[in-house]
Amino acid sequence: MTEERNVFLAKYDAWLRDNGTEKLREQTKMMRLLDEFHKRFPPDRLGKLTIEEYAMGLENSRENFCYWVEQKLDDLGTIIARSLTAPQKFGIVFSKSKARYDYLPRWSRSSPEEAFTNIRSALTRLVEDDLNGNLKGVSGNLMNPLFKMKICYLYNPGNELPINSDKDLYVLLAAIGIPYSAGENRIFMRKRLFDYYRSLGRDDMTPWLFMAFVYSWGGYRSALRSPDATSLHAPVGRKEAKGMSMVDMKPRNDQARHGLVWGDTTETMERKRLAGKKGQEVVEAWLRNHKAQLDILGDIVCECDDNDFAHYDISYVTMAGRQIFIEVKATGIDQGDFVKFQMSLAEHRFMMDHLDSYFVYFVNNVFHATEIKRISGRDVVVSPIEYGASMSGGDFEKVKN
Repeated sequence: MTEERNVFLAKYDAWLRDNGTEKLREQTKMMRLLDEFHKRFPPDRLGKLTIEEYAMGLENSRENFCYWVEQKLDDLGTIIARSLTAPQKFGIVFSKSKARYDYLPRWSRSSPEEAFTNIRSALTRLVEDDLNGNLKGVSGNLMNPLFKMKICYLYNPGNELPINSDKDLYVLLAAIGIPYSAGENRIFMRKRLFDYYRSLGRDDMTPWLFMAFVYSWGGYRSALRSPDATSLHAPVGRKEAKGMSMVDMKPRNDQARHGLVWGDTTETMERKRLAGKKGQEVVEAWLRNHKAQLDILGDIVCECDDNDFAHYDISYVTMAGRQIFIEVKATGIDQGDFVKFQMSLAEHRFMMDHLDSYFVYFVNNVFHATEIKRISGRDVVVSPIEYGASMSGGDFEKVKN
């Protein structure tokens, strides 16, 4: 690691010689904006915020909390993500087209006032936990991962890095040579990267300058933007989603329903993570293109983007008021006719509690897939030891196309 640090610092010093004056001026400008943000929204006032001071979409919303975090302070770690709706990112927004507040069901089932009260409490706890070094509290907080990581940096800029993307964190840790666990929560990945930054021992290198350097061509921009780093993360386009067919699957008999015992595949953990992310994008795009066919009322809520600890990936409510829960399972290799996937104990318990409204959407060979298999929770039985499911496609019959 010593040799890697020397290489990193040599590249940083070269970058700083060429860009130092400009970047230091930019940093000064952004720190002044951050000071203004702190004066407007000090930590001890977060618990007293009104919904008008928080939610975007209202009159003068360019002066409220969410606008400052996302837009005015964008150069302190961007969180602009086209794959997220505003309610998914901020929890609650005012929709001018609907003339009402839109918010996620997790925050309230009854009123926007209750939703905002819960969001405000989560925001207050988030900042308190981060300032106190409680990473488990931060990772378990129900606010959107991108949003909450940006907030943590803004209120603790000396002890956080302004890098929020889980994909970018994976690439940077791998490129620099920092050990990490596949599927690790991004909060802990950023802590690993911050510990590396701190180990460099450069008092003249602020967390912001570290971020500016690694995103530059003199740093690791080529790794972050290379096809190997981005192709598996590319969002699913409407054309790709339209070409995806849906097949409902049902076991022919009880023996097929119980399936086989789960065994290891040849995929690496990282490949599995990327396949899972791609599968979620494929299924989300398919659902959005078939909202009318599925009688979907309101938003499709993607828990996979919004909550690292949800026991399902996607949910929506039908016109009849029925809430549907979807667990997305995908594989990056071709398993042929086998419908085989892993299931956590928490996912299994949630499925068993919601059998009539729970579905597994399975995408085989996800990077080349043309078909999604849909399986009712009632037709999935897992191994009680390893919590995996494996069923032969030959033992299934197609219910409908």
